[in-house]
Amino acid sequence: MKPRILFSVSSLGLGHATRTLSIIEVYMLTHDVHIVSSGNALTFLRYELGSDATFYDLEDYPPLQRGSGWRHYAYLAIDLTRTVFVIRKEHAFIAELVDRIRPICVVSDGRYGSYVSDVPSFLIVHQVSFAMPKGLGVFRGVIDRLNRMAFDNFDALFIPDYADPIDNLAGMLSHHPMLEHLEHHYVGILSSFRKRERTRDIDVLFSTGGFLANHKPGLAELLIEQAKKIRGKKVFVLGDANGGTRHIADDPTIEIIPLVSGDARHELFNRASFIVTRGGYTTIMDLVELGIRALLIPTSGQTEQEYLAMHLSMQNRFLAISGEDVNLEEGQFLQPLRSFDPAWKTELSVKRIIEIVEQATVPQFFSIVIPAHNEEAYIGETLRALSALQYPRDRFEVIVIDNGSTDQTLEFSQKVIGENGRVYVSERGVSKAKNFGLKQVSGQSDWTIFLDADTHIGPNLLQEMNRYLFKNRRRNISVGTTRVTPLENSSLKARAWFAFYNWGHKLTKTSFAIQFMRSSLRDKVRFDEEIHFAEDMKFISDLRKYGAFCYIDTENTLTSTRRFDTVGWLKQFIMWNWEALVLAKTSRRKGEYRAIR
Repeated sequence: MKPRILFSVSSLGLGHATRTLSIIEVYMLTHDVHIVSSGNALTFLRYELGSDATFYDLEDYPPLQRGSGWRHYAYLAIDLTRTVFVIRKEHAFIAELVDRIRPICVVSDGRYGSYVSDVPSFLIVHQVSFAMPKGLGVFRGVIDRLNRMAFDNFDALFIPDYADPIDNLAGMLSHHPMLEHLEHHYVGILSSFRKRERTRDIDVLFSTGGFLANHKPGLAELLIEQAKKIRGKKVFVLGDANGGTRHIADDPTIEIIPLVSGDARHELFNRASFIVTRGGYTTIMDLVELGIRALLIPTSGQTEQEYLAMHLSMQNRFLAISGEDVNLEEGQFLQPLRSFDPAWKTELSVKRIIEIVEQATVPQFFSIVIPAHNEEAYIGETLRALSALQYPRDRFEVIVIDNGSTDQTLEFSQKVIGENGRVYVSERGVSKAKNFGLKQVSGQSDWTIFLDADTHIGPNLLQEMNRYLFKNRRRNISVGTTRVTPLENSSLKARAWFAFYNWGHKLTKTSFAIQFMRSSLRDKVRFDEEIHFAEDMKFISDLRKYGAFCYIDTENTLTSTRRFDTVGWLKQFIMWNWEALVLAKTSRRKGEYRAIR
C-alpha cells in the first residue's frame, strides 16, 4: 500500500495549482495523492491528473480585490473577516480528513488553515510579507505579525525564490526579518513548464487571459490594435472559452486563440521569443524557467503584481508598464535586459522539497521508561494505552521497571506488555528505577520519555512530539515536558488546578507525570539516587546545561488525580512545594516518598 500525502491548493489564481503540480506529479509515482482545492484550480488539477488522485472540494477565501475607491476598502474589511471564519472551517476539515486518511504530511499552497498538530505540515508561500494597498501601509506591522502567527502553525515554509537578498525574484515579499524566527527554505522556482528545443517562430506572444475580463476588458482590443505596429508574428491567448481561433483580416501576422491549456500552452510558450503578460508570480517563474524575455502589465489594484513589476523592472530583469497607460512601441522589445539565471530551476527545486519532507516524515525513535512500584491498579491500563499509539511499532519501545513491588505489578506488566516492550526488576527507589531503565534504552533511541505508571498518553502523542521536536530541532532541545490533564476527575476544580500546575511547570521549567530527554545524553546525566522525591527537578536542571527546555502543549497526556483526591488539592500543592523547594535541598531528601495507591 502506497503512503498517502495530502495537498491543499488555493484557487485564488491558477498559479497556485500550476506550480504545485510540478511537485504533485513526482509524488504521484510513489504515493497515494489526495488534493483539497476548489474552483478553477480544482478543475485544472482534475484535468491534469485524472482519476489517479483523490479530490476534495473545499470553499476558498474571498479574493480581496472587489470594488474600487472607498468601496474597495469596505469590501476588504468584510472579506478579511470572512477569511478568518473560512480558515477555521478549513482547519476543521483538514483535521478530520487527516485523521481519516493518515497522510505522511500536509503540503499547503496558499491555504493557511491546512495544518494539523500531529502530522508534518508545510506551506508554499512567496508572500511572506504582503504588498499593502495604498493608504494601508500603517497596518503593515500588524499584518506581518498576523502572518508570522499563521506561519508558526507549519513545520516549515517552502519559499519558491532564492535566498540571495539582492539577486532574487520576489524582493521584500519573500525576504523579511521575521524569517529569522521561522523554519524556512528557499527552494527555488516552481513551474509546470519545461524548456523544449523548439523553433522560436512566434515573435511576440500575448498572454492576456484571466485578469483582463474582470479588470480591464478593453485592454485586449487595445493591445491587438497596437500589435499591428510591431513586425513579425504575434499570437494572442485571450483566456476566452467562447471564441474561435482566427486571424485579423487586415493583418495576417496576428493570430488570436481564445483559450489554450495543457501541452498546447507549453508549446506556445516554448515557441515565443518575447511574451507580454500580467505580472503574477507564477507567470514570472514560468518565464524564468523557460528563459524568455517579457513585458509585464500588472493588473491595476493587484498590489503584489504591481510591486513585482516595479521590483523586476528596476533590476532590469523584465520590462514593465502600467495597465492604465499602455503604449507599445517596436523599440520596447529590443531593449537590453539582464537575464535571471538562477543556480537551479524547477527540477532541483522539487528534489529539495522532497528531501525536506523525507527528513520530516522519518519517525524518530522513542523509548518510554515507566518506573512502577505497587501499581497493579494502573499499570495495565497505562500499557494498553501505549498499545493504541498511532505510531510505527518499530520506532518506539516500552520499558517497565518494577522496583520493589509487593503486589502484582510485575505479573500484570508481563501479561499486558506488547511485542515492543520489556519488563525488568530493579532495587526499590524511583531514581534507581529510572537510571536502570536508562541503561536498557535501545542504541537507536532518539528520545527517552519517563512516564509515571498512572499516566496515560493518547494515541497521537508520539506523532505530536515527533513533529514538534523536528520542527524545533535548531533550538537544541535537551529536555522537556508536556501539558498534563486530569484522568479520572474531570471536575472544574480539577481542570483549574491542572491548568495552574501546567502554567507553573511551563514557567519554571519543571514537570510532573512526564519528562523526556535526548537519549544521546543518557551517559552524561543521571537521576540522583539519593533523592526519593522531586527527583526530576535536579535531573531537568542538569540536562538544561546541554540544551534548551521545551513544553509541548497537547491534549494527549492524562494522569491520575488519586493523590489530590486523597490528600486534598490545596494540601497536596503545599506539600509538593515544601518537598521540592525546601526538603529536596536538605538531608531529608533521602526520606521515603509517601506512596498513595
